[in-house]
Amino acid sequence: MPTLKPLVLLGPPGCGKGTQCVKLVDLFGYIRVATGDLIRAEITAQTPLGQSVAALLDAGELVSDAIVCQLVEQFLAAPRASQLFLFDGFPRTLNQAHHVFQDVVGSHLDSFVVANIVVPIDVVITRIQSRLVCSHCAYVFSATHHNLRAGLICPKCKDGYLAFRSDDSESVVRRRYEIFASENDSLLQFFGDRVTTIDGNQSQEHVFDDLLRLICK
Repeated sequence: MPTLKPLVLLGPPGCGKGTQCVKLVDLFGYIRVATGDLIRAEITAQTPLGQSVAALLDAGELVSDAIVCQLVEQFLAAPRASQLFLFDGFPRTLNQAHHVFQDVVGSHLDSFVVANIVVPIDVVITRIQSRLVCSHCAYVFSATHHNLRAGLICPKCKDGYLAFRSDDSESVVRRRYEIFASENDSLLQFFGDRVTTIDGNQSQEHVFDDLLRLICK
């Protein structure tokens, strides 16, 4: 098996990053870095930080770079056997990118590559408005693709219940997409030739094949 590279997954909400991350984690043992999960953990624990950002998330706004970078730094610094990191939607801003990726030469992130998954806004809205999230394991399902509905027990963990997220309304999705688009061009310029653009409108299997080619180069 070839040596795998650390991977940064960029793309708008609903482009399929989460689905691909689950496959990469399960098959290759990637350590997923997802700021949304880190923030939701703070909200679930009802920490002061979690309470202060809950309203922002419901409105489709982004948490400050300072808070996000603090959470990511804490996560990366935690002791673990593997340092094969998979950044799911991080960084979102140029400031975040500079903070974590500016000086990686010689570090465990030295060989990282970037996948920029591209999906049009109308497809994003359709996907997001049909997604269900487990209250226990946070796994995301498509109500349409998996023939599921809110209130059912999670087919994956069997402990949580499926529900639509309160911040998945069309107006909020459009706002999140606009915020993403406004920042993504500068990120692509920052990452330069580390970036490979992937068509997120393909089947999940074809997207995964494109990612495999990228991380095994």
